[in-house]
Amino acid sequence: MSPAGVTELVNRPIMDYFGKTFEELQSWTFGDSDAVHPDDLPRVVSEFTHSITTGAPFDSEVRLRRADGVYRWFHNSGRPMQDTDGRITRWYFLITDIDDRKRAEEALKANERDLIRTINTIPTPAFSTLPDGYVDFLNQRWLDYAGMTAEQAQGWGWGAALHPDDFDQL
Repeated sequence: MSPAGVTELVNRPIMDYFGKTFEELQSWTFGDSDAVHPDDLPRVVSEFTHSITTGAPFDSEVRLRRADGVYRWFHNSGRPMQDTDGRITRWYFLITDIDDRKRAEEALKANERDLIRTINTIPTPAFSTLPDGYVDFLNQRWLDYAGMTAEQAQGWGWGAALHPDDFDQL
C-alpha cells in the first residue's frame, strides 16, 4: 500500500480469496465493503487508521469474507517501509489464515469449561499444583471447605488454609 493506505499490489491468492480483480481490490475501502465481518469492522477501521496516521505497525485478528460468503479468521500484520529520513514510503501487509487455530482454541476452551464443571461436581475437594507446589487449580468444593475465593487461594495463597503445625511438614 501507499503511505496513505491505497492498495498498490496484491498477490493472486488474495484476489482468489476475495473473488475480485486487482482493480476492484485497489478501489476497495474498509468502510464500504462486506469483506470484513460487521462485528470486526469498527475495530479494524480504527486500528488501520491509527497505523496509517501514526506509522505504528498494524496487527489485528479479523474475519474476512471469502468469495463464497464464508468468513474465516485471519491475522493481518502491516509494517511500514521507511526511507533514510524516516518517512513512510510504502506499507507491507501479510494476511495469514488462522481460522483452524481459532476453532481449535475455541474447542479447547469448551473442553476446559466442561472439565472444570465435572471436577466441581465431585463430592471431595480437588486441586492441582505445579511440581513446586504452586497451585494452578482448586475446585469449588475445596474453596468452600477452606472458606477462600479462587483469587485468595491461587498460587501460594492456599497455604493460609493449613493449620500452622502442618505447614512446614506439608
